[in-house]
Amino acid sequence: MIGPELAAVSGFALKITDDLVDELSRPQWALLCGLVAAAAALASVTTGVRPDLYLGLVLGNAVAGKLDEISHLVAAAIIALGVLIMRTEVTPLILLVITVLATLDEVIHPVEPTGLRPVLKIGAVVTWALGILDDVTALAVIAFDLGYHAAELLTGAIMCSNPIRA
Repeated sequence: MIGPELAAVSGFALKITDDLVDELSRPQWALLCGLVAAAAALASVTTGVRPDLYLGLVLGNAVAGKLDEISHLVAAAIIALGVLIMRTEVTPLILLVITVLATLDEVIHPVEPTGLRPVLKIGAVVTWALGILDDVTALAVIAFDLGYHAAELLTGAIMCSNPIRA
């Protein structure tokens, strides 16, 4: 089962994309990382992860106003076009659930005191327990989020070790 691992790579690359622009002042690398995030997402879909995961993440971030950089828009377009080209089945209920979870995750994050962004992770477990998400996709949601958090930790370490960013 390589789909969840690819989802982790996608989450990691997506957060690095964000941080290259917002925190590290290296926007020239953001587009490349956005492409890596999209490629890993599409590769995970070919291994059994539902495309609803990535389409829902894109839609949730769009609703929350988080598609605010060219690298985000390019990655989102590649994912959407890739899913259309692959003609992968999308289930409206799963797409709606992931979209709502992703939107809540983004909206609640600024006020959530622990910084752990629990909505997606808890939502994945609950929807899996209810039989909405399959095993592979539920694990991919959690893996995506863990990859995202790993990138946050890396960026934090870089910023602490190099307080003067050029």
